Amino acid sequence: DEAYKRAAQTLGKKKAAAGSQAAGDEDKVPDFSSQAPTTTILLPTVAAPASAPLRQLMAQLSGLFQSYPTISSSHASAMHVVGRQRYLGTDGTWADERDGFVRIDISASTQAADGMQMRDSVAFTAASVASLPSAAAMEKSVRGLADELGHQASATVATSGDAVVLFEGPAASQIIKRL
Repeated sequence: DEAYKRAAQTLGKKKAAAGSQAAGDEDKVPDFSSQAPTTTILLPTVAAPASAPLRQLMAQLSGLFQSYPTISSSHASAMHVVGRQRYLGTDGTWADERDGFVRIDISASTQAADGMQMRDSVAFTAASVASLPSAAAMEKSVRGLADELGHQASATVATSGDAVVLFEGPAASQIIKRL
């Protein structure tokens, strides 16, 4: 009786869902519509940033690791990238665009007492050097990275433990089948 009631309820839900989908099909917009070809040309001048302030910022950020003896190695890099994309569609649409960005990558690594290597990094990306986060905000992120690596290196290593694992969907039946 319960199985019949569940099946009847499920059938009712499926009929309702199918009915609402069929009603919505009439209001659908076609997948493709005819449009006139367009031309887009955006070629702003993307000047290279002044290297002296960027070098100074990189030295400032990488120098922060000197006050963290647990950090065994670090790397800081900055790049300025200018890209140009051109697109010609089969309908005659043409796009020619240029853009650029500045990216700063800071990474560090350490080694725990048991020999495990740990690495982490932080990146800052913006359209220009002026658009980057403030030096204080970047310093805070780099210090957070160094602190986190220090905590990871000094954390105790679990020798054993119990855990609960939940398998759902197709994975559940596959696990039971294998067992």
